[in-house]
Amino acid sequence: MAATYEEWARVHGTLPPRCMAVLRAWFPREVLDAVRVLVQPRWLSAWTRCMGMPAVTVYGMTLVCVPGVLDADGRVRGRLWSWTQPRGVALWAHEIKHVEQWRVDPKAFAAAAASGIIKSLLRGKIYDHSVIAYEQDAIAFERTVLSALLAQEHVLPGDMP
Repeated sequence: MAATYEEWARVHGTLPPRCMAVLRAWFPREVLDAVRVLVQPRWLSAWTRCMGMPAVTVYGMTLVCVPGVLDADGRVRGRLWSWTQPRGVALWAHEIKHVEQWRVDPKAFAAAAASGIIKSLLRGKIYDHSVIAYEQDAIAFERTVLSALLAQEHVLPGDMP
């Protein structure tokens, strides 16, 4: 049995079961089962930090995570990723929303991503959420999840996988 969420992801390539259990309130099982998790090697994480890349990037159905983000108890690269805090769970839901969007229409998602990156670069940013429609949808979804978590008593995972 894995001692940490990151170890679970490295061995199984999926989200840990307790993390999936928290997200089942917002996603059908087939979406959560489709999510793959890849933890970057530390050398690549250092390079992506220099490039200004986020702690989690979605490629199709894969969440590419920097080391430490799955087990974060606070902020990683400026964002709160904790599985035990509502804001962290809502942020993970935002990222998994992208997997769901990809599954609905991969070609449209890829085209929007390419277009969004070009628009972002023209604004002097690597990736600007404000000019990408699917990001706006994911941000709205993240806010919905956060509101629900703050309004209700949800059991967030405390123990490891």
